[in-house]
Amino acid sequence: MEKSKIYHLDYLNKILGVLKCAKCNSHENIVPYPIKQLSSYLIEGKNKSQIKKKISHSLFVPICLRCTIEFDRWKRIKRNNTRKKYLNLLYILIFSVICYLLVDNLIILISSIIIFSIWLLRNVINESIYLKKMDYNPRKYMIFKNFDKLFIKSEKSPNWVEFIQWIKDVLYERIYVMECSDIRFISHNKDEFINCVHCGAKVKKSDIKCLKCDNYLPLV
Repeated sequence: MEKSKIYHLDYLNKILGVLKCAKCNSHENIVPYPIKQLSSYLIEGKNKSQIKKKISHSLFVPICLRCTIEFDRWKRIKRNNTRKKYLNLLYILIFSVICYLLVDNLIILISSIIIFSIWLLRNVINESIYLKKMDYNPRKYMIFKNFDKLFIKSEKSPNWVEFIQWIKDVLYERIYVMECSDIRFISHNKDEFINCVHCGAKVKKSDIKCLKCDNYLPLV
């Protein structure tokens, strides 16, 4: 797992005032949400168990309080759905054994098991489809790709963005584009800003690196 400090709680707590929710883009009531609680649902591809072991308990993502509550509710429904699946498989196994002992006709035996299985699993399957389509399915907004890199896709965002780059984009938007007009503890005059020589983004004259392109700025 990437060791960047930008994932960690002590760093996020310092910048929560300028961050937004990774799900709904709200700037209100932002809290650091532990990724470990969602890791089972966010891992893509093979080696899920290995990737999950590498996800640290100190990794957090900024989420608003409302989305935090909804994510937790989604997890409870998902866990109940998983329990139902295993329980229904057990019922099917028991039913199959009973039918095998009592029914001599092979066609009737197989038909009975299939009909019972469909009847028992239909609600669980429908609930699984509903969970996947739910607005608060965290996999719609966060996912681990390329083995261990976390990617974010907020509402109305067309593309997946690596989490570290997403943080940089949010900070740039709040601090430079909005010129800190809604942030009480920072105040700048327009003449304190210049353009980055590498990407043309707005930066402060006192900055060492551009927050947008991450290149060092020339000394003036």
